[in-house]
Amino acid sequence: MRWSSLTLACLLVGATARADPRPVDRVVARVDGAPILLSELRLAARPRLAQLAGQPAWQRARVLRLALDEAREAAIAGALLSARARQRGLVIADAEVAAALAHIAGDQKLGVDELLAVARAAGFPAPAYRAELRRQLLEQRLLFTEPYGRAGSPPSGAARSAWLERRRDELLSELRGAHASSASVASDRALGRARLRAARGGAERRSAERVRRSDPGRHSTIELPSEPEWGARVSAVELRGTRRVPEALLRAAIEIRAGETLDEERVAADVRRLYALEAFSQVVAETDATPGGVRLRFVVEERRLVGRVDYRGIGALPLGRHVPLREGELFDPARIHRAAQGLEDHLVESGHLDARVRSHQRRDTETVDVCFAVEAGPRYTLAELVPVGNHSVPSSELSALVDDHDGEVNRPGAPFRPDLLGPARLRIQALYFDRGFLDVALGEPRVVRDEGSRTLRVEWPIQEGTVYRLARVTFSGKLRGPEQRYRELLGVAPGQVFSRARIAEGLGRIREHHETLGHSAQAVPEIELDPREGSVGLRVSIEERAP
Repeated sequence: MRWSSLTLACLLVGATARADPRPVDRVVARVDGAPILLSELRLAARPRLAQLAGQPAWQRARVLRLALDEAREAAIAGALLSARARQRGLVIADAEVAAALAHIAGDQKLGVDELLAVARAAGFPAPAYRAELRRQLLEQRLLFTEPYGRAGSPPSGAARSAWLERRRDELLSELRGAHASSASVASDRALGRARLRAARGGAERRSAERVRRSDPGRHSTIELPSEPEWGARVSAVELRGTRRVPEALLRAAIEIRAGETLDEERVAADVRRLYALEAFSQVVAETDATPGGVRLRFVVEERRLVGRVDYRGIGALPLGRHVPLREGELFDPARIHRAAQGLEDHLVESGHLDARVRSHQRRDTETVDVCFAVEAGPRYTLAELVPVGNHSVPSSELSALVDDHDGEVNRPGAPFRPDLLGPARLRIQALYFDRGFLDVALGEPRVVRDEGSRTLRVEWPIQEGTVYRLARVTFSGKLRGPEQRYRELLGVAPGQVFSRARIAEGLGRIREHHETLGHSAQAVPEIELDPREGSVGLRVSIEERAP
């Protein structure tokens, strides 16, 4: 899955005049098919605006625009992490949220009700504050659940916050790579380079604008909204923009009625229901003043249909994992990116390392014709893939950890698949961690092309580092039995070579021990490295969950 899960909607720039319809909500992004709404960003921005209550309007407008942009990026990141947490089956119980609230209130020397009152005064209603706290708890649990990557194992003490930040950035980079179109990512980078050059003026500024216009996947600056007149009487509810979709279907999705009050949560729920019909590329809720209150209007933009589909530069479409675009599909810019990227990836995976696939579109009122321009380039095969710098682990053992799809790739004479080295990196790190090499470092593979033979030599540098041994093992938290019993369950002792696999097995036995006693517990490891001594201090915290 590449681009399908992450689609950013184009947003207009500029403030709306008071006499014009006022946008009260709209879709600003989509992650895994779920929309992110302007109302969510507005809620996140309110605490910052509350701090500027006495400032000039221009300053408040500037801060609001920045806050909305930051809130959008934070919402996308949070949605990506939440989607991964759902895939992992992770949940946060209500009791855990309540415990966290009590802990925060205690730190502030407040009661829970007082804490929620402070949050409400800052612009966070109690349900939103609890939801944000649940999201943060879920995110932290995910960071400790995912296999540790370049951030390394979690440290203890003050260094843990910095580790969590690095781990979050690392995981987000992975998730964005899995969800975003590579073509769009490349365009983002090109836009960044063009903008950097544009600061120096001249043709570079025009280049930046060309990049911006050529990338339909990018979102622009969020329209600066004024605060809607929540609580006003809704004098009428209107629909606009529908052509093919029956209006009755839309009416059935809208629950707010004329005569009721304009409510932010209910309007947002109606926007979500309309967007969930999967027939629209955008849904906007807007209002204009009437003598009796406000007129609420839902403006939809129907998705066009795909018209003619052409492929140029390639005779016949190769069979592969890519899903070709078909005439008559609902048009979706993300789908176009996905189809182009899928074909390009397939060609690269087949050995055409320089393959490029670009899409061109021509729109009319109802359809969009799409042309894919394909440049396959020459095909290369692998001569050898060799680890460099490994002294304690044989090269054959490391090479066996690289996925070769039953010898079809990443073996001499077959195409080279660099994308499969990512999972192999984690497996190699895990192997070294289980043998005590906690500061092992894997560099980026170096690919050398032989243009004469059309072959590749790939060297993968490895710095093994020091073998770490356990210096001490301590326990804290809710122990149900003598500490010696927990040492036996853990199964590791000072003086032994550190092994993450053995420790993980021991932590599992500790959890099972508590379950047999009728309690649900989590055994959380914390390690403290001493690089000069080549030793590790291990502390296991036993945390029981409320029944």
